Amino acid sequence: MVVFSIFCLILVIYVARFIVQTLRYVIRAANLVANIPGPKPLPIVGNALLLYRLRSPEDSFSLATGLHKEYSSSPGLMKMWIGPILLVFVLNPKYIETVLTSTETLNKGGFYSFIGLVGNGLFVRNGRKWEELRKPLNKLLTKKMIESNISMFHEKSLKLCKVL
Repeated sequence: MVVFSIFCLILVIYVARFIVQTLRYVIRAANLVANIPGPKPLPIVGNALLLYRLRSPEDSFSLATGLHKEYSSSPGLMKMWIGPILLVFVLNPKYIETVLTSTETLNKGGFYSFIGLVGNGLFVRNGRKWEELRKPLNKLLTKKMIESNISMFHEKSLKLCKVL
């Protein structure tokens, strides 16, 4: 009985510690992004209900385009809360370039661990692995090469749209 009581006490301490750490993170993150617009989150679940209602790719696309129209004008950023996880979307191309070229944004957040299901491509790789793959691609993806293949990109894009 004593062992069970000690186990329960340790479990309660760990759960309380987890809750306190999560609350500290949420409060700090909320203060940092207070001026960034986004859909109003509900307590505990955040904006997860927006995603719960999605039933098809068309629903996902219409949600994404609606949010983009609503929040892209200023300042070019949008926030969403999925439970206690803060997501900040960059909608302004100028800011996207800054994020993609910065060496401080090489490491992805824990959210990307769920994306491992789609493979290990350039956008999913993390830190050093991303740099190793990006360097050879930079040599291949020059402006001249892209411009010379624009018609092929267009043709393949149309084919992909028909499939989707």
